[in-house]
Amino acid sequence: MDKRKLLALIGLIVVTIGLAIGIYFVFFRSAPAPTPTDVTTPGGGGQLLGADGERIPGTGVTTTPDGGPQGIGTEPGGASPIADGGITRVRQLVPSGTANITVEGNSGTVQYYDTDTGLFHKILADGTNVVLNDEAPFPNAKDVNWSNATDKAIIEFPDGANVLYNFETKQQVTLPSHWAEFEFSPNDSQIAAKKLSIDPSSRYLVIASPDGTSAKNVVALGQNANKVQVSWSPNDQMVAFSQTGRAIGLGREQVLVVGKNNENFKALTVEGLGFKPKWSPQGDILLYSSFRQANNLAPELWVVRGTADRLGEDRQPLGLSTWVEKCTFANNTTLYCAVPDPDRLPYGIGFQLALATNTDDSIYKVDLETGRTTLVGKPEGSFTIDSLRVAPDESAVYFTDRITGSLQQMQLQ
Repeated sequence: MDKRKLLALIGLIVVTIGLAIGIYFVFFRSAPAPTPTDVTTPGGGGQLLGADGERIPGTGVTTTPDGGPQGIGTEPGGASPIADGGITRVRQLVPSGTANITVEGNSGTVQYYDTDTGLFHKILADGTNVVLNDEAPFPNAKDVNWSNATDKAIIEFPDGANVLYNFETKQQVTLPSHWAEFEFSPNDSQIAAKKLSIDPSSRYLVIASPDGTSAKNVVALGQNANKVQVSWSPNDQMVAFSQTGRAIGLGREQVLVVGKNNENFKALTVEGLGFKPKWSPQGDILLYSSFRQANNLAPELWVVRGTADRLGEDRQPLGLSTWVEKCTFANNTTLYCAVPDPDRLPYGIGFQLALATNTDDSIYKVDLETGRTTLVGKPEGSFTIDSLRVAPDESAVYFTDRITGSLQQMQLQ
């Protein structure tokens, strides 16, 4: 080989190695994400949302329930049976196959879809597991959308088929196959969905009766259907969020709020990208997650006002690095979230929750009136929490593990 060819080969090897290192640092390098400690506002103090509509100074410090500093430890006898800020025992309710869990608001019973059998189950207070639809299994469901009363569900399938099933009457209704991403209204008297026709000019956000009749177009989706998230507010005024607002600078986005009757609501200014919302039970607080470069492109939780007259005001970070899908409201001012070990969050993980399959989560409690963020406990073992729910009396939390599909219970009281 002549000298020129040898030098060219060496140069090619050097460039290849450089590209590999660059790709590693951009996409795979683990970068430390902020731990849930101090939460500060531009004014300098930790402040969150108070019940009376005013900002209330919070501690801004993550503590254990006894007021001590943050930390995860075990008692001399091992894991605690009741969550106390350290390693906590969990009780396995179902070993595998659980998805789309919900908790009935009055009885506190847990309901879920079994991905292995296509059956729906309810777990009673004494631990009895009751099948809800043994006469009509629904195998291979893609998604399940529970009604607020948990007596009905809309089941979506990979082939586009959609079914409304009533667990009390045992009746089912077929919904249009070109509808998707369903959500029930606050009183379950209506549903919202995306009508995804082949022709973009016929694509709309629609509102209809639960059986699909009396459908009404709310807003045209056109080519932006994938930028709209159906999310019906508890005050029955807002039905979706649209990430089609004007550009407002690098790393920020404007999110439009879609009114049920075409109201002209204020747009939200979101720090970061990847906006995912969740309403508080009364709808006066909006929780959302997003990710930005300042947090190594890991997810962050934020809260803003949710009422029509103050929509988007008092934007505050909660100081927790997790996705909104891992959070649940116990009541209007109390929030529980599964928070990943920051060392398990690689750089850029905010882009794709589905890639977070080994996060080793702990459970935190947030008081939105005082701003206090408390480490409730770390489930004994290692769990990547997929869905989290809390009992109505806050006696326990229930969660599914993304790896095994098991359903677990952790006692809080």
